[in-house]
Amino acid sequence: LGDARAALPLRILSLSLVALALSAVYQGYFVGTRRVCNNAVVQIALQGLKIALTVFLFSFYTDLSVEAATALLALVCSVCDIACVLLLFLLSGVGVRGGERTLLLPPFLSITLPVALSAYVRQALLTLEHLLIPTRLMAYGNTRAEALSQYGVLHGMALPVLLFPMAILTSFSGLLVPEFAEAKAEGRRDFMRRIAERALSVTLVFGIATGALLYLFSEELGHLFYHSAEAGRYIGVLAVVVPLMYLDHVTDSVLKGMGEQVYSMWVNITDSLLSVLLVVLLLPRFGILGYALVIIIMEGYNFLLSFVRLRARLPVRIRLWHDACLPLLCALLAACLTRRLFLLNGSTAPSGFLLCAMIFCLCVFLFFLFLLRPLCERIRQKRPSLVIVGKGAHADTPKCVMPR
Repeated sequence: LGDARAALPLRILSLSLVALALSAVYQGYFVGTRRVCNNAVVQIALQGLKIALTVFLFSFYTDLSVEAATALLALVCSVCDIACVLLLFLLSGVGVRGGERTLLLPPFLSITLPVALSAYVRQALLTLEHLLIPTRLMAYGNTRAEALSQYGVLHGMALPVLLFPMAILTSFSGLLVPEFAEAKAEGRRDFMRRIAERALSVTLVFGIATGALLYLFSEELGHLFYHSAEAGRYIGVLAVVVPLMYLDHVTDSVLKGMGEQVYSMWVNITDSLLSVLLVVLLLPRFGILGYALVIIIMEGYNFLLSFVRLRARLPVRIRLWHDACLPLLCALLAACLTRRLFLLNGSTAPSGFLLCAMIFCLCVFLFFLFLLRPLCERIRQKRPSLVIVGKGAHADTPKCVMPR
């Protein structure tokens, strides 16, 4: 890492590795048994505990060095991870029936070994990418402090704001994995296709609405959460990729339910390889905005490969006008109306006023969506279509029927 101060936090974080591994097992168990509510409760409790401990300790210890503050954060993370696995262990005993279970080792290893090996490769590439980013930003002309600061603002401040609304999709997509696994075992392809299309449609509308809100209020959100205009600018830049980001997450869940974990991992490995290459090429030329461009390009690449694989397994389709163009139009109308009625000005916008503006924008978006969708459906159904049923009096003139 090029910084000896990172040694102590790494030692502290290593204490929670076993807890993290066990947590992954328990969370997979809850997903497989359709008890994702348990996972949601634990994650909410975990985040609440992290926030409470961080606020308490940093209000008590106010004069800490960078190394001590980082070590304290690492200690909070380790304590919360251990508390998480203990809570998951207690919840796993609720409703579990007794009885022996037989583990079929060959099928088990045929899935776990490729996934584990490819996960290790991908994690190594991700680590290399994150180590290269400050170095390549320095090649752009930044000092090391400036490079670390810019990287921290984009990756540690802007991205969490974009990923926070995806918490709703996480529980939703977690239910898709066992549902598709069961449907695949029973051979219900039509059911799988309908659910996949519905999931992609809802996710796309949700992603467009979320991306529009984040883009419209990016400056105000940056000041509200971080008192940083730079963070707000990065939120606005990355908001354009939110729909693809959310779609890729749900598509991956569908593929996992269909037994395509190995394919998903290979997509992720190629994604990491290309990310490393783009970081090396783009950051020295465009700086931190080059890293934002890398994120946008790779999210599109990842979703494209996942969707192509899903299309090869199921005849799913995304209706371009119904699922994409119409929500975009509604988002544009809602954004224009909100900006005309609410005069927001970055750091001066009160949090309550900002919340009211965001709720108003979302309500207007939903109003236009529910108003225009049925109207477009009626126009499409009433549109006359030409159906050739035979030939008329002349040999070359087809006889046509114009249906009502």
